[in-house]
Amino acid sequence: MGTSAVNNVPAAAVSGPSSTAAQGSPNLGKDDFLKLLMAQLSNQDPTQPADPTTFTTQLAQFSQLELQQNANSTLTDLAAAQAAGNQEQAVNMVGKNVTFSTNTVTIAAGGGALLTGTLAGDASSVIATITNGAGATMRTVKAGATPQGSVQIPWDGRDNSGNQLAAGSYNVQLTALDTQGKPVTATSQQSALITGVTFSNGVTQLIAGGTTLPLSSVTEIDQPTAKPTP
Repeated sequence: MGTSAVNNVPAAAVSGPSSTAAQGSPNLGKDDFLKLLMAQLSNQDPTQPADPTTFTTQLAQFSQLELQQNANSTLTDLAAAQAAGNQEQAVNMVGKNVTFSTNTVTIAAGGGALLTGTLAGDASSVIATITNGAGATMRTVKAGATPQGSVQIPWDGRDNSGNQLAAGSYNVQLTALDTQGKPVTATSQQSALITGVTFSNGVTQLIAGGTTLPLSSVTEIDQPTAKPTP
């Protein structure tokens, strides 16, 4: 007796139907919602139509979904426009002097720096405490009576023992007292020339004094002082 024809059929041909994983999107838009609503109306039982209250609720949900998506689209457009405006504004700042709030100061090899800040009131004494990255005090520079407003304290870049400090960044803490010994709010600041602008992750920052500055730290912008003609 010959071989049965069944034995010559591949196993895949005699196996049951293969199942296909359901595909779809977890996010439903207003078009998908409308399609579902129309399908519900087209396939409802004429003898038992949909409850008018339920139908009205679904229409209200559809309207709310559409309004929300339109609002999201509008907010996205506004955010993009604001980001573009910030970038254009920042580019126009290049070449200008910027004063910004900071607790750091940078010195070059063999050099010093001018420590600047703002006083919220008149002070009988102002002290600038300079520390390194580990928090150790390297130098304490004192200034005499200073009226409310800007304060400038020269620092030669040396520590309390007179040794020249290495080039790099150091932390600055300003402390001020009035004539009654009460503290006066003192904010440390620095000024530098804006040399560029950087855009990273949607955030606009200025490049000045060898560092990047967020726009929120800027307190003043002005034109650089023209050098006298020799």
